[in-house]
Amino acid sequence: MKHIKRKFRNEFKSDAKEFEEKYNVIDLNGNREEFRSIKHAKGLVCFLHTDSDMAVEAFQVRIDGKYYYIPEPDLILIYFDSAQRHYKSIAQQKKEIIKAFDIETSDMKLDVHKLYTHYELCVVFVTSLFTSIEAFMNKIIPDDYLFSDPKSNRVEVYNKEQIQRFISFDTKIKRILKEITNKDFQKAHPNKYQFIENLKNFRDSIIHTKTSNEGNTPYEHLFKLAFTFRYEEVLHAVRDFINFYENDYVVECDCGGDF
Repeated sequence: MKHIKRKFRNEFKSDAKEFEEKYNVIDLNGNREEFRSIKHAKGLVCFLHTDSDMAVEAFQVRIDGKYYYIPEPDLILIYFDSAQRHYKSIAQQKKEIIKAFDIETSDMKLDVHKLYTHYELCVVFVTSLFTSIEAFMNKIIPDDYLFSDPKSNRVEVYNKEQIQRFISFDTKIKRILKEITNKDFQKAHPNKYQFIENLKNFRDSIIHTKTSNEGNTPYEHLFKLAFTFRYEEVLHAVRDFINFYENDYVVECDCGGDF
């Protein structure tokens, strides 16, 4: 898998004439004073238009008394990209650790730095990739959607904000997505869905770290999982999950370069 195409959250093609007809345009090439005079009102929406006829929505931020308009990248893809880039480092660290602690060929020098780095990389991979799923699911819930959850003596109704805050990951992925999209990834791709379940379980084990008597030490189970987890297959499963609900959301960059 090549590295993914990095996109902005809201980007679209628009030639200069079309853009000027639709928006109040300030040419920064020769009119920066007009830009400085803009009333920086809360809620002001800004689009940056480039020479390549690409328009990108930007957010307003005040830093040290000065206003800036910064194009907003796609946060879902940032999380996915983070996991993808860390996977390569995980694979390299694992290879070096296995070589360093091979009883048959190694002098068994203790290198605590590689062990710290390996697990830290695993944590970033798992939490970033899982967050990309959560962010994506929350994104595709319509603003006016209401989720009805029947109980034994009542029906609880949740709006979008309440769904994002209070409804479990399992309910979102198994019930709400299906209700919204009329599509069921778990049914269509059960093997890939199992990788997503594995990711959730690993993520939960990290976020809610508990000791265990499964091994000889309290956290042996986590370190073992960090070495045996199927990172590449999980990465592909998450890509396919997102693209199942929104076609070509996660795509390889057309530059053809490795991540």
